[in-house]
Amino acid sequence: MVKQSCKPRVLIIDDDDMESYAMALETMGVRALHVTPNELRAAHLESVDIILIDEFLKVWPDRDKL
Repeated sequence: MVKQSCKPRVLIIDDDDMESYAMALETMGVRALHVTPNELRAAHLESVDIILIDEFLKVWPDRDKL
């Protein structure tokens, strides 16, 4: 059972700078974290309720190396 007072946790995956968006969510009672695709680790996925992924990931060096 989830407590009603818990803040939702959102992970934002975007190659653009979304720190200001994450901070705006924080002001609305949402715990938000922004990471780029290269920074993403499995641990990020374990502690979130919602994942927002940019539709167009243009800058992703690790993908481009494949």
